[in-house]
Formats: sequence, C-alpha cells, structure tokens
Amino acid sequence: MYPETDIPSLVITQERINHIRKRLPELPHVKLKRFITEYHITEGHAAKILHSGYEDLFEETQHYGLKSTLFIGAIDILKSLEHQQKYIEDEKELKICFEKLAKGEIVREALDDILPQLADGKKMGEIVVETVSRTDVEDIIKKVVEANIGVIKDKSMRAVAPLMGQCMKELRGKADGKIVNEILTAEVKKIVSG
Repeated sequence: MYPETDIPSLVITQERINHIRKRLPELPHVKLKRFITEYHITEGHAAKILHSGYEDLFEETQHYGLKSTLFIGAIDILKSLEHQQKYIEDEKELKICFEKLAKGEIVREALDDILPQLADGKKMGEIVVETVSRTDVEDIIKKVVEANIGVIKDKSMRAVAPLMGQCMKELRGKADGKIVNEILTAEVKKIVSG
C-alpha cells in the first residue's frame, strides 16, 4: 500500500477528534446508568425502555412527569401493535396521549383502546375516552362484591386480588386501577369485619 497521490493528506487534529467525540451518541451502558439515577427508576425498567427503541420518547415524557411504569405499559401495547404491522406515524399525537396520561386525564387501562386508534391514523381530539364517576365505580364494585360474598368469606382480604380482576374487567379503561383497588379494599374490609 502506498499513499494516494491524487488526494491531499487529511490531518487529524485534536480539535477534530474532540468535535467528533462530542457528537457521538451516548453509549447504552452509560444511558442505562443515567436513566436509573436521573429518573429514579429500577435497572429492569431502564433496560426495558432502552431495548424498546422508545428511549427518546421516554425522556420527552419526563417533562410531563409520566411514571416509568405507565410508559412501560404503553410500550407493551406499542410492541403488540408493531407485531401486527401497525405503527403510530404521528409522534405528536402519541406525546399528547402521554401528557394526558401523566395528568390523569386518561387512565392506563384506556391505552388499550387509544393506541390502536392512533395507529389507525386518528387524532387524540377524535378519540372519545369514556370515564365513569366515582359513584358509578362504587356501584359496580358493590355488585361484584355482592356476587362474590362466598369468596370473600372464604378468602378474607386475599379475595381483593381476584375481585380486582373482575372489577377491572367491568370498568376496562373507564376508571383508574388505584381508585378501584382503594374502593374494593374498603368494601371487602366491611364484609370481613362485619
């Protein structure tokens, strides 16, 4: 091998090296550690976010205060849609969805309905998300509890978990799981202590 005589030599200066170094992307193991410390999330959550390909979107959602667990739940739905060859082309609409999720305007369970509609090209303003009042939630939970008195008497407070599944099935996407669990636990306690 000999030097190319028709092309002038390129001098690599320290300044050029520093310029290139500044523009290199963050290494995955460095980003993993940064996510854990900066966003106060577990290593498992950080790894799942990084492997999803949605890490840039995750960082943007942190401006809204979106919990990592909610983001990971959304990732699972997005990956399921990808397996069906469905993609959300308008990232702006996805960001609007995550902002509403962070603010509590929509609940995690509603993402099962919202994200496929976004993949079909709908805008967040076109999607109607049904919610129910706390009174309606209480009424539905009381019906589930009444239908399962035997289970509650048999399992005591351990009945909350299986009844939670039934309640969420009835309320799918219309009520926050945390509120449902709070009301259900109180109803089961009344029967157990009553």
